[in-house]
Amino acid sequence: MPNIPAYLEQFTQANLEEIILRDRSLEIIKELAIDNLCLLEGIKNGIIDLGQPLSEKELRTLAGEVEEKVKDFLGVSEISPYQVSYNKFWNGFPDIIDIGVGVYAIAGGTLSAFSPNRMVPVLGCTAGVIAADLLTRGWFYLHRKKTGASYNYIEKKIYLNKETPQKSAASGLAHELTHHITRDKWGKLPKELCAFEEGLARGAEQFYMYSYCQKHQFDAGYLIDCLKILNEDLFVAYLWGCSQRGKKIEGFEVAFEKIEKMPPKRRTHCVGTAAFALLEQQYDLTLYRQIFNEELHL
Repeated sequence: MPNIPAYLEQFTQANLEEIILRDRSLEIIKELAIDNLCLLEGIKNGIIDLGQPLSEKELRTLAGEVEEKVKDFLGVSEISPYQVSYNKFWNGFPDIIDIGVGVYAIAGGTLSAFSPNRMVPVLGCTAGVIAADLLTRGWFYLHRKKTGASYNYIEKKIYLNKETPQKSAASGLAHELTHHITRDKWGKLPKELCAFEEGLARGAEQFYMYSYCQKHQFDAGYLIDCLKILNEDLFVAYLWGCSQRGKKIEGFEVAFEKIEKMPPKRRTHCVGTAAFALLEQQYDLTLYRQIFNEELHL
């Protein structure tokens, strides 16, 4: 039996999935996903400036700024020491590999979009879904090398890729710092609580990036990374929920096949993001502070 802290038993992945599958939950997730997609598309149609990569010293300074804001959001006063560094291992990979895979995905999406089958309604819709999926993945795969971030619990260290631009670094730091703070509070949690951890981190990341966007004259560059991930997670969670409830959507057969075969880790991230998006609708943003104070009971 996994060692789950008593207070956190209500937040196991099974319980978060139950929240997603409740009556009206799927409709709310769909509405949130559509609203978010409209915002994301509006941003992508403009000029996006993600800033320049930071020096190690600048990165640590930014981490200090992010830390204060995230601690205040979560209602935490003190945290254990941690380090922030660039991940030298990934920097050794040649850019041509990233570019090659990215171009391949974009080409596949373009070909799908202009397939003759688009004249047939159902096949055309499916081709459109595949095209949008591949185009999005292709664009962001080209960019992924610059936005990756991770947290090493053993080292208590946050790693970012050396080419990460400043605004993407802020997004990654907010997310990974929340993981550090969560582990500070409850220690290393079992896999049954991975969705909980991801939901917390995604919520704190979004709060920080929206506040930072406002602080910098509504600079959309601060939002692009977290909105992209939120958009993908919500749509995948919606399709997964429809699949679980036996609700099929005409033209999305290929998408449903992908959902049924997706890796457990991918499902975990989507469940965490979507469940906490629903909880925000019910409890507002104070739910994060209530959770860290162990005051919220579902």
